[in-house]
Amino acid sequence: GFKSALTKVLNDYARKYKMMKDSDKNLSGEDTREGLACIISVKVKNQSAIVDLSSGLKQKIAKNPENERLVIYQIVNSLTSVSGISQVQFTIDRKVEKDFLGFLDMREIFTPNYDI
Repeated sequence: GFKSALTKVLNDYARKYKMMKDSDKNLSGEDTREGLACIISVKVKNQSAIVDLSSGLKQKIAKNPENERLVIYQIVNSLTSVSGISQVQFTIDRKVEKDFLGFLDMREIFTPNYDI
């Protein structure tokens, strides 16, 4: 998937531009994703978007209820503005988690909230 493709591209790039020798050991997946914080994937099924977040995103956001609500609802509001998507569910590194930063129940199905 995304993680292995990213690792391969970075290893190939480093060798092509002589940042690594051909004999050097490949960078590991963990090395290449250090500090990476992103949405890994979005899948749409039956008007529901399933968003897989990188757990690295947790370390990039100050842990308070307002920040968590802003991040989650920016994603929800953006996706539900796309035709055919009315709700959003979240996973973190492909797992359903109880919480993200400790304030919202991430097992819920989210609908838009434009008051944020």
